[in-house]
Amino acid sequence: MSNTQHLKAADPVLRLNALETVVRAMLSSMTPEQINKARLIATRGAQLAALDPLLTPANREDVEHIQGMVDYLFAHIPDQI
Repeated sequence: MSNTQHLKAADPVLRLNALETVVRAMLSSMTPEQINKARLIATRGAQLAALDPLLTPANREDVEHIQGMVDYLFAHIPDQI
């Protein structure tokens, strides 16, 4: 399975692992300032998505789950790169 397929998988562990792989690759070539900007963009994007009135409860739960993964990854990965 590719990272794209893992990101769409129902299994949250597969989704987190795929997202971690993608984020690690992206962050490894970024400066600390660029990482902070990426964190702000990702956080704001999830906040805006959560406000979408067309979201179903299941989709809203997905948005919250993805935001949690983004928060976790940005909190832990930069120190390890």
